[in-house]
Amino acid sequence: MNLTDIFFIIFSLIAFSSALLVVFIQDLFKSALMLVVTFISVGGIFFLLNAEFLGVIQILIYAGGIAIIIIFGVLMTKDMATANTSNIFMFINGQICLLFFVLLSYFLINEEWFLLDLVNSPYAEQAKNLFSNTTDHLATLLLKNWVIAFEFSSVLLLAVIIGSLAIVKDKNE
Repeated sequence: MNLTDIFFIIFSLIAFSSALLVVFIQDLFKSALMLVVTFISVGGIFFLLNAEFLGVIQILIYAGGIAIIIIFGVLMTKDMATANTSNIFMFINGQICLLFFVLLSYFLINEEWFLLDLVNSPYAEQAKNLFSNTTDHLATLLLKNWVIAFEFSSVLLLAVIIGSLAIVKDKNE
């Protein structure tokens, strides 16, 4: 077992345990923070799988953007003490999730994974070479072939930021 395997196990355990905490923690704010931890650990797994671009996107977009928006939404929720009380649906949803987990585990265990035979084939080396330089290839596509769309999306994001600041400024005054 090498260092990459150890880090993969660590990131997987962190992702799995924090995902469970997202579901089972009663406090909505702490649950959203555990969601951020889950996103960051999944980004770490992407880095270990040599998908650096996906890892950066996972951390920037999900952990840095979407989860922070969720946390802001939680913080702006009024009456947080009674916002997430337990009810009968919690037990029913738990039973449905347990049934789904058992069925998914059954199908995953009983599936014949014929694609695993291709790992030792000569195609595996070609696939490894194909995905080793995706960041360079994406940068070339974005900055040469799709530069207009890239610039348009950056102007659109700038307009969204300015618009959100204008909305917040009007509400504060």
